[in-house]
Amino acid sequence: MNKSDNIIKNALILFIVTVIAGVLLGFTFEMTVEPIKVQNEMQKTAAFKSIFSEGEFIPIESELGEDQLITSIYKVINEEVVDGYIFQVDTKEGYGGLVRLVIGLKSDGSVKAIEVIKHGETPGLGAKIDEDLFKNQFVDKLSSGFVVVKKTSVTDDEIQAISGATISSKAVVVGVNAALEFYENYKKEGE
Repeated sequence: MNKSDNIIKNALILFIVTVIAGVLLGFTFEMTVEPIKVQNEMQKTAAFKSIFSEGEFIPIESELGEDQLITSIYKVINEEVVDGYIFQVDTKEGYGGLVRLVIGLKSDGSVKAIEVIKHGETPGLGAKIDEDLFKNQFVDKLSSGFVVVKKTSVTDDEIQAISGATISSKAVVVGVNAALEFYENYKKEGE
């Protein structure tokens, strides 16, 4: 066998291995798409229920452009009364990229609770956005927009950044502010 035959043989073997690997990866992807969707939906529902334990979640149809941070909005109805609103927000402002939040607003526009359902933030630093110590800074506050500060918060509009994780802290604030802004405009338009 000469050198060119070896090259052709090796190239053919590499091609066959690549095709087989591609087919197997495609098959694996197709097999996991639906279970991943179901798992994500279960995670979202659990976050909704942790914020509003009672009530029915009615989707609000709205013009949410591709550049919007808000991916879905729900009105929470309990015994025919609007208890509040739930926003799912995806912000790519985090240090580790995407931060997915579920934000609950009471019917008066104050923050009921925040749940972080996905993030890639640094463990021990930015990952602290999912801890109650950080999230509870928003609870029961009515604001037209929060700001991140590195010192102790003085006003209700100020959220103290996690030490060493200001970018992660800002990502959450950006998400909450997007929900608040939408809520303000939604109420002005008369629902």
